[in-house]
Amino acid sequence: MVGTKEELYTDNERHKAFHYLSSKNWIHISSLGGNPERLSVFITADGIDIVESLYTANVSIGGPPKF
Repeated sequence: MVGTKEELYTDNERHKAFHYLSSKNWIHISSLGGNPERLSVFITADGIDIVESLYTANVSIGGPPKF
């Protein structure tokens, strides 16, 4: 996903969510530069692993994934 800070961090909760996910190494955020600054956000291998583990755990007990 690519966008300016204003596009990605539309409110305080989204801003906190991006930083929480980044601190867990589940996403990576990097600057692409420019004016206004554009950011690139992508899921990491660890992020994919956690999503897959949550999905697998919930499907095996017959429920939908609960994030």
